[in-house]
Amino acid sequence: RARGRHQIHAMSEIVRELSLLGWDESKIGQELGMDADEVLRLKQINGLQELFADRRFSRAWTVK
Repeated sequence: RARGRHQIHAMSEIVRELSLLGWDESKIGQELGMDADEVLRLKQINGLQELFADRRFSRAWTVK
């Protein structure tokens, strides 16, 4: 488990790489022993645009 600033960055890189390989959040969490919130936080560390490109925007945010 990541402890300290440097290990968290390294773990977020692992999550980033797995995400870019097409792994979804549930598979990443299952394989690395993390809950969904932890996977989400680690994805956010490395940048939102690239890691959330596969997500669709909610209709609640659509401008009329």
